[in-house]
Amino acid sequence: MDYQTLQDNVSAYTTKTDVGSAPMARIVHNAELRIVRDLDPLEHRRTDVAQVMTPGGDTIDISTITDNVYIRSIRWRDEYGEYHFLEPRNEDFIRQFWPDPRVRIWPSVYAVKDTRTLFVAPTPRLAYAMEVVYTSRPTSIVDVPDGTETWISRWVPDCLFFATMVEYHGYMKNYGAANVSDPQGPPSWDQRYQTALAKAQEEENLRRFQSAHN
Repeated sequence: MDYQTLQDNVSAYTTKTDVGSAPMARIVHNAELRIVRDLDPLEHRRTDVAQVMTPGGDTIDISTITDNVYIRSIRWRDEYGEYHFLEPRNEDFIRQFWPDPRVRIWPSVYAVKDTRTLFVAPTPRLAYAMEVVYTSRPTSIVDVPDGTETWISRWVPDCLFFATMVEYHGYMKNYGAANVSDPQGPPSWDQRYQTALAKAQEEENLRRFQSAHN
């Protein structure tokens, strides 16, 4: 399902066929964001291998990872070729755990300072290569070329349509309990979304199981 097909489907189920291109884009963006947060698809996980620790530095610049939503794991390779995982902690722990960053040994923990910077401790003594696994923010179906599908619109089109209908009713300001018995009302669309999401989650769990055993 591409963006035009999604809009046509919405029009077929509503009385107001044109809400404007900008509002419709926002409606669909919100629907996609809801799906991504609810489903957390394996498809949107990425691995960046371009990051390197700075010898003697207690921070790591990850600004080159421009689509990072949150970090899932970090591992690094020592001078003997062995891999080690960094355990996530907060900044206060880092400061208490390793108060003197001038002392350099193998690192074991990290903390997120912001979307561009990480703290690491103990302070690395060499330029250790890293693998950062993170969740990315996918490109919206609104922003891809005409006639193009996204992972969401191809593999969970029911979730996308139902979530869009919920957002559409919210935009039209008729989102409320009074419509709960209306088969075209927002609570009904939300129930359909939740049902479709549960099925999609079953499929996603199978993908994760297969990924872990391949």
